[in-house]
Amino acid sequence: MSFRLYSDVITLDTVVEAAAYATGELLGGKQTITDAVLFEYGGAVLSSVVIVDLAAQEVALDLIFFDSNPGATTFTENAALTIVDADLDRVVAVVSVLASDYVSFADNSVAVKGNIGQVIRSNIDGAEDLYLAVVVRGAPTYAAVGDIRIRLGFLQD
Repeated sequence: MSFRLYSDVITLDTVVEAAAYATGELLGGKQTITDAVLFEYGGAVLSSVVIVDLAAQEVALDLIFFDSNPGATTFTENAALTIVDADLDRVVAVVSVLASDYVSFADNSVAVKGNIGQVIRSNIDGAEDLYLAVVVRGAPTYAAVGDIRIRLGFLQD
């Protein structure tokens, strides 16, 4: 029996409000991670997370991954996130990016979290997508809607 493992890096161009945020607020709304797994009910290992911060805010973030669409929860950009009970079982991973994870440059910064190793499976027939919510754990102020980019590294089987 042969086994093949594929790798992929998926970039999310997160659309944020050019505004101030408070701790606990949603950054970028509900995001779809298209083709995170190779086939329906497929699996992947979340290997790495890279946060590109063009505004150099360097705020701590919690990335909350869902195995299927958390459709009962309302995702309002720049508002407190409350995941309803019906969607809580859809959470398959949480990755915390700390303020100390960022490397600062003159006017931007980047954070890299590697060796995550979280196994994730798609939990719906006919779907290869996962879903993501990002919660700020600080009080950043972004200047432009494209100030945050997220790159997710997956090993897929």
